[in-house]
Amino acid sequence: MNPKVLIIEDSNIMSRLWEMTFENEGFKVLVANSGKDGIQVAKKEHPGLILLDLMMPELDGFGVFESILADEDTAKIPVVFFSNFSKAEDREKAKRMGAVDFIIKSNILPDQLVERIKEILAGKSFLK
Repeated sequence: MNPKVLIIEDSNIMSRLWEMTFENEGFKVLVANSGKDGIQVAKKEHPGLILLDLMMPELDGFGVFESILADEDTAKIPVVFFSNFSKAEDREKAKRMGAVDFIIKSNILPDQLVERIKEILAGKSFLK
C-alpha cells in the first residue's frame, strides 16, 4: 500500500497535476495551497512524505519545514523540496535542514517524480 503524500504548493494548476499523477499510481494524496495550511494538514494527517514548494506567499518552504521540524509529531516526516528555482544555496540549506531531496520542477517528468518518491519512501536519500 502506498502511503499518503502531502503536496504543499500554492499553484492550483501544479498541485492538481501532481495530485492526479500520484493518485494514478495508487497514492493517497493530500493537497494544501499555502504553507500554513500545509503545516496543519501535516499535523492532522501524518503523511508518509511531504512534497514542498519553496516559493510561496506569506510562508515559504523553508519556514514551513522549520515548523514541521519543530513539532515532534511531524519532525520525522521526509520532506522533498520541489521548486522552479535552482540556486545552490537553497539546495544546500535544504540539505542542512534535513530534506531528503531538492527537485527542480522543470527537470523532471511526472512518471520520473513518482519513481523518485517511491525510492525515497524505500529509504533512499538524494541530498548528499
